[in-house]
Amino acid sequence: MNDILPERIKNAGHYSLKFFVTPDEFCDIAKLFEAKQAQFRESTLAATVHDFEDVCRGYRKFYDYFVAKGKPSGFASFVYAIDFSLDSGGNSGFFARHELINWIYNGKWPEDELNFIRIFFPKGFQVDLEDEKGKYYIYEDIREHRPMTHAFWQEVTGYTKSITRPFKFFVPTIDSFKEEKPASARISNKALSELSEGWYFKKYHLHASDVLKVV
Repeated sequence: MNDILPERIKNAGHYSLKFFVTPDEFCDIAKLFEAKQAQFRESTLAATVHDFEDVCRGYRKFYDYFVAKGKPSGFASFVYAIDFSLDSGGNSGFFARHELINWIYNGKWPEDELNFIRIFFPKGFQVDLEDEKGKYYIYEDIREHRPMTHAFWQEVTGYTKSITRPFKFFVPTIDSFKEEKPASARISNKALSELSEGWYFKKYHLHASDVLKVV
């Protein structure tokens, strides 16, 4: 069994991208999935499939929660399994869900959550094997088993990266500002502008500009 572990670890993990864009920009990303006849399925027991208009409306609700002038009631949520069939041999897909942006405020986690959308895709493809010791499995490179799906991942993330930039913001300290740059998080210019005018940035006195003027 110890000989098998390296083969499992080698292709473990996920390709991943975390982003925050405007609803119109998100719908442009969703059109790439629509062209592949993808299905956005709720990650629930019912596994309800939503059409693209429903998905765009759901994202707008998620987005509006964070750019609103006053904090809305409830909680911002966005979770989907995205299914499609691009390669021979079966269906595959991505996952999309809201995920916390971690940062420190006055030495502790802020009491309110700031979430972006994280889209991810497994790096490994499970292959079931059997020998004289019994049944076992390893993970092989997903690119060898789902090359078209991996190419589509590059298309989606490449486009998303082209309309976004690394997310950074500035947190007030006693006499200055500290830069926060959450790992792997990206944001579009318009989304950053609207987020910086929303309740979350105002509550924690955050700044989005690289150049801070002393008043």
